[in-house]
Amino acid sequence: MITVVEPQQHIAKLWSEPALKEGTLYRLMHYVLRVEDGCTVLLHNVVTGHLVALEQQEAEMLGRLPAMYCPAMEPLIQSHFVVPADYDEHAQTIKLQTVLRMLTKAQQKPDITHYTILPTTACNARCYYCFQQGLKRTTMSDEIIHQVADFINAHCGNDRKVRISWFGGEPTIAARQISTICEELQKKNIMYRSSMTTNGYLFDQKMTETAVDLWKLKYVMISVDGTEKNYNSIKRFQNAKDNPYQRVMGNVERLLEHGIRVSMRMNFDLNNYLDFFDLLDDVSERFHGSPLFFFHVHQVNGEHEDSFGKKEHGKNEWFQDKLLEYQELVHEKGLYPLNEELPELNFKGCQASNDHSVTINPQGGISRCPELVSDEDLIGTVREGITNPALISAWSKPSDFDKCVECPLFPNCMKLHLCPASHRCVAKKESLTRFQNAMKKHYRSFSRSIQKGG
Repeated sequence: MITVVEPQQHIAKLWSEPALKEGTLYRLMHYVLRVEDGCTVLLHNVVTGHLVALEQQEAEMLGRLPAMYCPAMEPLIQSHFVVPADYDEHAQTIKLQTVLRMLTKAQQKPDITHYTILPTTACNARCYYCFQQGLKRTTMSDEIIHQVADFINAHCGNDRKVRISWFGGEPTIAARQISTICEELQKKNIMYRSSMTTNGYLFDQKMTETAVDLWKLKYVMISVDGTEKNYNSIKRFQNAKDNPYQRVMGNVERLLEHGIRVSMRMNFDLNNYLDFFDLLDDVSERFHGSPLFFFHVHQVNGEHEDSFGKKEHGKNEWFQDKLLEYQELVHEKGLYPLNEELPELNFKGCQASNDHSVTINPQGGISRCPELVSDEDLIGTVREGITNPALISAWSKPSDFDKCVECPLFPNCMKLHLCPASHRCVAKKESLTRFQNAMKKHYRSFSRSIQKGG
C-alpha cells in the first residue's frame, strides 16, 4: 500500500488503532471511495483523508471482500480502509464529529466576524422559484441601521475585522441603507469587506463605483437563468425600462472591469434546461478572458408554481445527470475550475451552525440561517443581543437519516437538524464523479513527482 496523501493526524489520534482479529470477517468500510486509474486501484478514506494506491496483492484481496482475516489485510485494517463486518463506522464518525466540534469551540474566541445582512426583503424581480415568496417586504430603517452598526461594534472582537454578505430580497434596492451601514462601520474604525447575492440589474456606473469604494465589495453571485427570452420571462422584472438580460450582462462586464469577482449561476429545471447551451456560448464569448468570472449551474429545489402552474421541476436523478453533464461542459469552456480537493470529515456544517456568524433581517432580528429570518427563527435582536441560546444549541445539532448510514460521502456531508433542506441529497452522482477524478489527479501528480525524484 502506497500512501499518496497522508491521513489527517488529529483524526488519526482520535480514532484509536484497530486490533487485528484472526477468524473475523472483514469488509470495506462504507466511507471509502474506490476508483481505478489504469491498472492501479486507489482508495480514499473520507474520514481520515488518507489516499492510497494498492499493491497488486492488496487489490486482489480487496476484490474478495468480505473475507476472513489474512495478513494481506493488515495495512488496510490499520488505516481503517477495511473493518470488521459488524463494525459501526456511522456511530464512530458521529462521535469524531462531536469531539472535533467541542475541541474547536473550546479553542475559539466568542467574536462574531461574519454578518449576513438583509437590508431589505423587497425585490424588483418575481422569480417563480424564490424561497422568500410570502415573506413580508420590509426595508431597514435608520434606527435599525445604527443598531446594526452598534451590534457589530460590540461583537467584532479586538481585531475589528469583519466580513459582510449582503442578501435579500434584492440588496441593491436598499443601496442607501448599505452605504449608511458602511459609513457607520468606518466611523467606528471597523475594517470590513463584503460580498453580495444579487440579480445585478441596478449595478450602473455610479453604484459600481460606490460598491468598490464604500461597500468594499469583492464578490457577487448573480443568477442568470437562461438566454434573453427565458431569462426575461423567469425574472419578470417590475417596471423594467429596457431589456433586462442585456442590461445585466452589461453590468457584469462593468463589475469585472472594476475588479469585482462575479460568479454567474444558472438555476435550471424542466422549464429552461435546454437554454443552458446557448447561455454557455454567450457568457463564454463575453467573459472568457476575465480571470474574475465564473459560471456554474444549480438545480431548482422545492415545489414552486411557475407561470404555467407547474410544480414539478424535475426528478432528483434527472437533476444529478444534468448537473454532471453541464458542469463538465462549463469546465471544458474554462469558465469554472473543477474542485480537485478530496472529501474529508466535515464537522463544522454551514454558517447556520457557526458561532462566529449571524444573519440580520431588516427589522434587526438575528437568526442563524439567511433563508430563515421570520420571528420564529430569531435568536435575538441587534438591540437586545442574543436572547435565545436554546435555539443556537438546536442549530448545532446535525441531522441523521437512515439513507445516509452507508453513503460513502456521509462524513463529508454534514446536514443540520433544523435546516429545511437537510433531507435533500443534492448532486450525489456529480460529487462522487468529481471526487473520484480528484483522486486520479492526486495520484498522477504524486507519480510524476516520484519519477522526477528518481
